[in-house]
Amino acid sequence: MKLSAATAVTSTADTSLIYLADTDDGGSSFSTKKITKANLLNGVLSAANTSLTGTTAIGGTIKLANQGSDPSAVADSSFIFAKDADGASEVHVMDEGGNVTKISPHNSDGEWEYFSRNTKTGKTVRINMEKFIHTMEELTGETFIEYN
Repeated sequence: MKLSAATAVTSTADTSLIYLADTDDGGSSFSTKKITKANLLNGVLSAANTSLTGTTAIGGTIKLANQGSDPSAVADSSFIFAKDADGASEVHVMDEGGNVTKISPHNSDGEWEYFSRNTKTGKTVRINMEKFIHTMEELTGETFIEYN
């Protein structure tokens, strides 16, 4: 939209954050899309090829819907996404090289685990950290895990 064509808004509802306009005819007519607190990251901003740049602060939670597969690696980019792992939604990260690491670290039994798949080496690593640490506690006599 041309700034010269912008119309000042004198009042809005407290749920109205931004008004955007898009056009299919070079700017002759506009279809307004209102972004509200309720849909800020749903629908309008989740459309294909939409990105936020700079520092983005979100005062609340971010809901990640499960993806059908890992994203495709992109140069100079990393990803945070959710996908089904062992029958539960888990949060993962992927680096530029396509390496994927689960960062919500619990297996289907609710035990803490480390899980990572390295695309360069082809290795997938899954370590049951609770079992490992309990074994280390038995061997050393020291306590590493403290429960409240």
